[in-house]
Amino acid sequence: MHIGDIINNRYKVSEIAGRGALSAVYKAFDMKLCINVAIKETGNSHAPEAMREAEILNECRHQYIPRIIDIVYSDTSVLIIEDYIEGKDLSKTCENDSLSCKQISRIIMQILSVLEYLHGHNPPIIYSDLKPGNIILSQDNNAYLIDFGAAMYRDNKNVWGTYGYASPEQALNGLVDEQTDIYSFGKTCFELYRHSGKKINRNIYNILLKCISADKDRRYKSISDVRNSFEELIKRTRRKHYMNIILVTLSLLIIAVLQQLIEESAVESSIAAEKVYTITGNNPKERAGEYLSALKENPLDIKKFKSLIYEYKSDFIFSEEEENELKSVIYPNVKRLEQSQIYDEIAYEMGMLYWYYHGDVNNFYNNDNIRKAMYWMSETSYEKADSYRKVGSLILNSQSMIREGNAGDILKDIEYFDDLLKLAEESGNPVITYRCSILILSTISRYGSEIGSPDEAEKVEDIIERIKILNAHADNDHIDLNKLNEVINTTETVVNRYKN
Repeated sequence: MHIGDIINNRYKVSEIAGRGALSAVYKAFDMKLCINVAIKETGNSHAPEAMREAEILNECRHQYIPRIIDIVYSDTSVLIIEDYIEGKDLSKTCENDSLSCKQISRIIMQILSVLEYLHGHNPPIIYSDLKPGNIILSQDNNAYLIDFGAAMYRDNKNVWGTYGYASPEQALNGLVDEQTDIYSFGKTCFELYRHSGKKINRNIYNILLKCISADKDRRYKSISDVRNSFEELIKRTRRKHYMNIILVTLSLLIIAVLQQLIEESAVESSIAAEKVYTITGNNPKERAGEYLSALKENPLDIKKFKSLIYEYKSDFIFSEEEENELKSVIYPNVKRLEQSQIYDEIAYEMGMLYWYYHGDVNNFYNNDNIRKAMYWMSETSYEKADSYRKVGSLILNSQSMIREGNAGDILKDIEYFDDLLKLAEESGNPVITYRCSILILSTISRYGSEIGSPDEAEKVEDIIERIKILNAHADNDHIDLNKLNEVINTTETVVNRYKN
């Protein structure tokens, strides 16, 4: 496989992401779903191992395990297509960056949740090769377990793992079970603390020391036992903090005590075990329902909000039913959201939903959609929302501008459309680029008769040419190239009429 190859008329290979002894991993663009994906290529000589990995991934539904999307067979290899996690593996992070104790605590609890999920599967799945290099720390600081090449069902066969992380029974005899993963977990955590340069808490040290006991009888029997030990440590820390606070209240004013309680609570929350919310839905509607339930419990979870919006956009239509579902989460909590740090991001995502996905998506010149989008774009301080606000205002005010004799101003600030097109291009989503192109062309063709100078006509022509180039290789079920060409021809006719 080479950079630039198109696999199965769907996946365009963009770069190599990693290479191992038996396989190579590539980053690619899924031209159907309009997302980045990872392609793991394994030679046919190791096809059974690749098929086992695909089978296990296909059965896993956990928020910190990449989803399998597709399997492609070629004459020479097996290709597993799965979610691409943007970030760095922990071996590189440890070498180049210093992880904070808070980050390490978060990673520990997330990896524990993944292992607990795998070991609780029927039959249990043994990961068999846990190490920093197989954990990706994403850009939003979440830890994902990748590369299930060594994973297997318990009692399947022998696996030797990686030297330095494999337990004695695995390293010597290839024997693996739940306690093997516990040993590798302990070794991985020690490695994270060692590279961080931070002093490890004595209680955490004792937990990890028990994880890596060479004698299996002295090691934790289950990953749930390890998790319970961490949770009990958190509870003890909480009780100790509360006792300290009670003592401090004897010498502090009530207002100072209340402030201290708030600060302590914030610290504890940052290291508390993360509640695992495993998504089990088999389609976007089911998964959206689960995210909605999670958001009703915690409306300030930006990861769940973005995941919900992702599911709504998966069919490129934000329906009225989905709109009402989203309102049921936002409106009862709007004051809390407005005061939170995530409101800017939520408002921008909502604006994008209405601008590109809502209602009749074949009628892009829809004032109702634009009006709703404008409300949310006005709620965010994101700089990139400014172009949407300007174009939206121009479209919504166009009729009054004509009545007031200011129609010439509609295309005067043509750079607004240019900025909007750049944002669509930067999204990397050909459907957004297509819909943005239709909206811009529709506006120009409506008011092309108001072009006031040769310079304006030239700018319009430049935009039309850019739109042609950007959409030249568009390939998606939601892109109607015939409609686009029809609108381009109409717009060019209007512009040529002015020039002639």
